[in-house]
Amino acid sequence: MPIAKGAHAAMAGTFALLEFGTKAPTIVYVDSIAGNVYLEKERDVRRFIQTFDLVRAAGPDPQETPAILENIAREMQKT
Repeated sequence: MPIAKGAHAAMAGTFALLEFGTKAPTIVYVDSIAGNVYLEKERDVRRFIQTFDLVRAAGPDPQETPAILENIAREMQKT
């Protein structure tokens, strides 16, 4: 998420949605300073799916992504 977009729904920390096909339930992996957590309860998973959907909706259009990544790469080469 570009800084220019401002605050977003996932500012509290990183997480990953782990999907293993249609027959297996989605699991959420949360990475935090307090330790790693795997969430499997439907209510918890639904909350993270909603957060992911909010972040995706607030993010840049897919067509903008290559230019954003190129700018990041250029900035990283300067340091």
